Amino acid sequence: MSRFYPADILLPDFKKADGTRYAVVACDQFTSEPAVWEETESIVGDALSTLRFILPEIFLSERKERVPGIHAAMEQALSNGDFTEYPHAMIYLRRTQSDGTVREGLVGAIDLLDYDYKPGSKPPIRATEGTVLERVPPRVDIRRGAKIELPHVMLLLDDPDKTVIEPLAELATAKAPLYDFDLMQGGGHVTGYLLDRAMQKRVDDALDAISPEGEDLLVFAVGDGNHSLAAAKAYFEELQDALGDDALSHPARFALVELVNLHSPRWSSVPSTAPFSERMKPI
Repeated sequence: MSRFYPADILLPDFKKADGTRYAVVACDQFTSEPAVWEETESIVGDALSTLRFILPEIFLSERKERVPGIHAAMEQALSNGDFTEYPHAMIYLRRTQSDGTVREGLVGAIDLLDYDYKPGSKPPIRATEGTVLERVPPRVDIRRGAKIELPHVMLLLDDPDKTVIEPLAELATAKAPLYDFDLMQGGGHVTGYLLDRAMQKRVDDALDAISPEGEDLLVFAVGDGNHSLAAAKAYFEELQDALGDDALSHPARFALVELVNLHSPRWSSVPSTAPFSERMKPI
């Protein structure tokens, strides 16, 4: 089993929406720099933007006041028809960083039954840092009642032969991109391409070919967004307690992520003979 799946993905019409103003930095970055968020507000103005759907960590203490507004903004955007749904989708992503380095990724979903953040657990998808438990409940508050998921979770794949993501470059980019725009505040440039079903099957087959078998084996490691993914898991467990087996068919069982090859130029070139767990630190 590849443990990576297509997802129903919502995107604005970027012929109408300004991608640069729509996409903002991950909400738990620059947490002690209010000037970053002041600049973001200035750039976004009244445009459609993910800024209205997230709670930057610097404002977590104000979550009781801010979360209802976030949920209302999601509801308004959906009722306005601001998004197009791409069902059963995977997106091949090319991000050109400010230093010119290109990072390739693959956007799709994981099953939270395959993931756990608790110390000592050994699921196929694992955290790469200790989870600060008090940072989880505020994020669950946001998920509870949210109609849109805007994650910034990056999973790392150990694929030294570059068989999964990299072969998509020529295939996916032969078609027009779903989006193609500069990111604000020195974030570089991002381009996304929708994969057709044949390309999705190619991804699935390639992942199956390199996925380890047996118990207690690491398939994907969480390279970034550990606490966001922990919040997704905590919320799903909350639903399991409330709904029992009915929670297994709830959309919150799955989380949207970006899959990145550990052997991408974005990541350190520790020898591939080292254990997977020792090769997960970004440059």
